[in-house]
Amino acid sequence: MAEEEFKLEYDRSVVGVEYELGTVTITQELLVSYAQSVGEPNPIYWDPEAARRGPHGGLVALPTLCSIYSFNAMNATGPDLKMNFGTTGMDAGAAVETFLPIRPGDVLRVTTKVKDVYAKTGRSGPMVFTINEETFYDQQGRKVAAVTRSGVRR
Repeated sequence: MAEEEFKLEYDRSVVGVEYELGTVTITQELLVSYAQSVGEPNPIYWDPEAARRGPHGGLVALPTLCSIYSFNAMNATGPDLKMNFGTTGMDAGAAVETFLPIRPGDVLRVTTKVKDVYAKTGRSGPMVFTINEETFYDQQGRKVAAVTRSGVRR
């Protein structure tokens, strides 16, 4: 079922617009706690001494660290699609792309934007997928990571 067939209504003007979410300060405690909480076996992510001897010369974030930050998790206001569809929403997955190591002491600026909205028909009927991207920039303004999230409403 195409979008037009069930009259999908949302604010198309917010698609592609980047919104500032705020900043995240990366601490050694955060990196160690996150690595231990996900059961990371490699000590270069949670043992400062092992990390000093490792390929990065010190602690760095696991690539998935940025996936814990979204506008909901940061208590920030992101884009409002004013979606007029469905009563149930759920997470449909995330992909993390890293560009540079994230280290203790980094202060990351986080932005978000809606990349796409599309309709699809599944076994349970019509669904609407929303694709959002959070982008993380270090204190020098370099892009260090991006998280692409899919959400579905039905």
